[in-house]
Amino acid sequence: LLAISAEKAITLTEKSAKLAMNGSYGARYIGTFIILGVLMFFKIINPVTAVLPLFVPKIAYTVTAFKEKSNF
Repeated sequence: LLAISAEKAITLTEKSAKLAMNGSYGARYIGTFIILGVLMFFKIINPVTAVLPLFVPKIAYTVTAFKEKSNF
């Protein structure tokens, strides 16, 4: 889905492409959390082990960005 969204965004203006990519990002997260919610409701998966890996890359990118900007 990400590749399809990126290919479509190439043909759009910059403003439209940003809007399309943000919308796609949001839709992917909503879909992921709906699926996870259903699986957790029926106790098919462990919530911690299912949700935590979704945020680890974002946390790592954020920490790396702060380290690169800081003067420590």
